[in-house]
Amino acid sequence: AIVMSVIAILMIIGTGTIMMLGWKSYLWPDQEGAFIGMAVVFVLLNFVVEIMTKMMDAYALTIPFEWVRVMVRGTCMALLLALYGLGFLQLSTYFIYQYTFMGLIIIGSVIIGWRTNIWQGLFKNIMTFNAMVKQYSVEFYHYVHPLFIYSLIALFVGILDRWMLQYFYGGVEQGLYSLSYQVSQLCFLFTSSLTPLLTREFSVADQAKDRHAMRQLFRRYIPLLFAITAFFSCFSCMQASNLIQILGGSQFDASLLPMMLMVFYPIHQTYGQLSSSVFLATGQTKLYRNIGVVMMITGVVLGYILIAPQQYGGLNLGALGLAIKMVGLQFISVNVGLFFNSRYLQLNMLRYLAHQCGVIIIYSGVSWVISAAVSIYIGLPIVSFIVSGTIYTVVMGIIIWSFPKLLGLEKSHIQLMLNKISILTK
Repeated sequence: AIVMSVIAILMIIGTGTIMMLGWKSYLWPDQEGAFIGMAVVFVLLNFVVEIMTKMMDAYALTIPFEWVRVMVRGTCMALLLALYGLGFLQLSTYFIYQYTFMGLIIIGSVIIGWRTNIWQGLFKNIMTFNAMVKQYSVEFYHYVHPLFIYSLIALFVGILDRWMLQYFYGGVEQGLYSLSYQVSQLCFLFTSSLTPLLTREFSVADQAKDRHAMRQLFRRYIPLLFAITAFFSCFSCMQASNLIQILGGSQFDASLLPMMLMVFYPIHQTYGQLSSSVFLATGQTKLYRNIGVVMMITGVVLGYILIAPQQYGGLNLGALGLAIKMVGLQFISVNVGLFFNSRYLQLNMLRYLAHQCGVIIIYSGVSWVISAAVSIYIGLPIVSFIVSGTIYTVVMGIIIWSFPKLLGLEKSHIQLMLNKISILTK
């Protein structure tokens, strides 16, 4: 927490400096350069927000912090609509809108920290930090340096994938893949915020040497969150053509196959992030790095073969090839990580593999039947999407109530959740 606080303070100072310099037109005489500078400020502010989010989660202040986020997001949404309605919405004003949003989040987290005496406690710890600096430094280095190497390689591989797509095919294929990727990330929104919370709970259990509690957390939440993500992803796959018409229009029709594949990416992205929380919570960062590096190096070779044109020795698949690489490699790497976690927590890996396959098959089958039937009678994309989604939700609700094992739960667990929702809505 001390290290995070120091980094946050330095990043805020650095961000303020760059923002003051960024408005000087002589630094960026062209408009594109100004946007690059504004994007740098955006990244730095976003980094500070992520640090604050992790600190709030680490101190079990998630609920008040999320209330702040909801209120800020609602206020900023009104600001965004106002900018659009008045005709002022362009890239530069959108950056300012994002600065406002993130700035309010940072201010809100600082207020929460001050009211709960977090900052006061941290400042007291800093005063005695010199006596423990060696111990902290060694511990921090051993934990972080594998993750630093992993992040560098991940950054390089991510840029290389996009560069190959741009170099061989230009902006068209890049746009097709980008739309597919952005739609896939919508399915990930519902579970991504729970990853740091689970990491914290795993860390607490590991610190107490309570392997049983860690097993219970894994059994309870990993299948549940996997199934929730799959609920949205499988439906999005069967509704890919409607989503393209709603979000992009007919000029993006060629992104149909990449989108149908990419919406499956967040299913195992969820599994990967939640499973990786076990590695991070138990200090197995070297193993986490080694698995990731091997998979990324394999992915570079596989990506080239799938993306590159035939005259360069590839299969000439473009955006579709990159989608195949991303989804396929994600599935393999997640299940390799699952193997090590199952061995560490003494769980049955085959049970989780069967759950993955069963959930995807059932969700996809139900959504395909419903989407195909509705499309016969309704041709308007947005109406077809809404009607199909409503029927799909009702049917899957009945199936899940009858077979709660799809969520890795018992009927008593579902009844308990329904009771809590009923209490909250009263």
